[in-house]
Amino acid sequence: MAASGGDAPPPSPLPTLLPAARKAGIAALAALLLFTATGVDGALAARGGGRVGGSSFRSPEQSAPPPSVGGGYGGGYGGGYGGGGVMIMPSPVIPVYGGGGFVMGGFGGITTLLLLVAVAGVVVSSVGSAVGNSIMGDPADPPTTVTTIKVGLLASARSLQRDLDAVAMRANTSSARGLAELLQEVVVSLRRNPDFWTHCAVDVAGSVRLSEAEAEFGRRALSERVKLEEETLSNVGGRGVQTATRRVRPGEELSSAPSEYIVVTLVVAATGELSAALPKRLMGVEDLRSALTALGGVTTDDMQACEIIWAPRGDDTLTEQEMLADHPDLVRV
Repeated sequence: MAASGGDAPPPSPLPTLLPAARKAGIAALAALLLFTATGVDGALAARGGGRVGGSSFRSPEQSAPPPSVGGGYGGGYGGGYGGGGVMIMPSPVIPVYGGGGFVMGGFGGITTLLLLVAVAGVVVSSVGSAVGNSIMGDPADPPTTVTTIKVGLLASARSLQRDLDAVAMRANTSSARGLAELLQEVVVSLRRNPDFWTHCAVDVAGSVRLSEAEAEFGRRALSERVKLEEETLSNVGGRGVQTATRRVRPGEELSSAPSEYIVVTLVVAATGELSAALPKRLMGVEDLRSALTALGGVTTDDMQACEIIWAPRGDDTLTEQEMLADHPDLVRV
């Protein structure tokens, strides 16, 4: 039996299902990322490494707008139309000679001209403000550069490993200032060892809005973290230094052979002019030197997030095959 015309159709389940489907899709994507990142053969994975850094995502402080100058009736009709700063003064009554004597006229001659000029000023001011906002963008959501730079070095650079361990132990990872200082120290350590540079890679996203940069930074940092079997030294987000000894898997013996390579990965998110200073491709030693110099120039005001990940640590080994299996984007310098 057909429903009467007055019966309302049953509510659609789509409004309830769509958010759940979206959450399920995001969870599936995260699981896929973890699976693909950890799906490398255990014999080819970097075994133990260090991690130091944190995030301090925040919008730049907004300067207060200048106070409007009042005038006229009650401060000039609220300070002008649309905040334009132009006041339309009340039209004066001007006597006009009409042949038979003076008559009073409200609009005409100089009065009309002044009124038109005032209206034009309001229009020009409003259009200029709109165009300026369009060009400059939202100051509370500025363009942010998220970049990943990797440096492959000969493992004979043992002093670099010691430097990274020492930096991680003392770094202040709970503030933007501490993160900027951390990045500068790591850059200095890398710049002091150019004779050991063998490989490098860069991946720059320079048009990300600040509101989207945190997710992009987290994705990049996670994709690098999961390449480590264990984080044997970490100091992240102001939670303090944590150290551990890598656990030996059943049937495995720690190799006493010296490591061949070290890989240092820097993941940075910063506002300002970092994107313009970074080379888009690293073709050699000079490009890598320029990229590191640009990272070292990130200021406290521009720093949003920084994470440094390096492997191996201690007596673990990392052959060229293992290094390129985990970091296929590396190219020789």
